[in-house]
Amino acid sequence: MPTIESLLGLLIAISVPAFAIASMLSMGLRTPLRSFRRQLRDRRTVIAVLGANFVVVPAVGTLLIRLLSDLLPHQIGEGFIIALCAAGAPFVLQLGAMARIPYGETAGPMAVLLLGSILFMPLVVPFLLQDVTVNGWAVARLLLGTMLSPMIAGIVIAPPSGRGAPICSPALPAASPRSPQC
Repeated sequence: MPTIESLLGLLIAISVPAFAIASMLSMGLRTPLRSFRRQLRDRRTVIAVLGANFVVVPAVGTLLIRLLSDLLPHQIGEGFIIALCAAGAPFVLQLGAMARIPYGETAGPMAVLLLGSILFMPLVVPFLLQDVTVNGWAVARLLLGTMLSPMIAGIVIAPPSGRGAPICSPALPAASPRSPQC
């Protein structure tokens, strides 16, 4: 008979990837390709997003973890470093919705952060965690499968009108962020 601990582990193993896939599919379905292009043309915002998430946050966070290394268990510090390097988490969409930021306005920066994470994490995480073996391709493959592929699939199957996918969207509301259609 499985224990509560093993059942909770199974629940986490299923629900976390399901949330990421549903969020990214929803983002692709709700955000027209022209919206992504428009947001990516704003170089100042793109550079600010990249600098904050791939330079400032990992550098300051890693410094703080190194300074507090005597207070933190080693594995917890390593976990924090991995999290610091993973910009573009799908909950960013939910945070944007809670802040009443239009869904289409969070999609472009989210896509930039996702692509940046796919390139950044396999290179930087092994460098920062030298005493841990990190398979960079495994990290990139996970991000490609649970985040980038569903987002692209949503963009491809969304209607060209750019008003979202009314047929598909109701199937995803429980697991994906709620916000108005673009």
